[in-house]
Amino acid sequence: MRKIGFAKYLIGYTISDDDTRKKFKEMLGKKFLDQSEWINESMFKLDGGDLQDVVGKLKEIFDEVKRMKFGHDDFIKLYYAARLEDYTNLPERDLVKEVNISAPA
Repeated sequence: MRKIGFAKYLIGYTISDDDTRKKFKEMLGKKFLDQSEWINESMFKLDGGDLQDVVGKLKEIFDEVKRMKFGHDDFIKLYYAARLEDYTNLPERDLVKEVNISAPA
């Protein structure tokens, strides 16, 4: 499957499980989740289903994205670029190009 198609496929999922959403709210904080409706269940599939690891990675990437002044849409793309690197031979910088992230000036 082409990388961009795979990214779009993954981004197409949303958290439908109330318990999962509640856990995210508890761990990330309500304000974070309210601003982050793009968080989705495909992250569990890519990361082996460990919620704590997913949350840790999200916090780490989110902090970096805030530092670089990326928007939320670019954050989700950046997350998937990092995860897709595990499934392809392309370096992350090429995957970022694949999912059309524009770095701030």
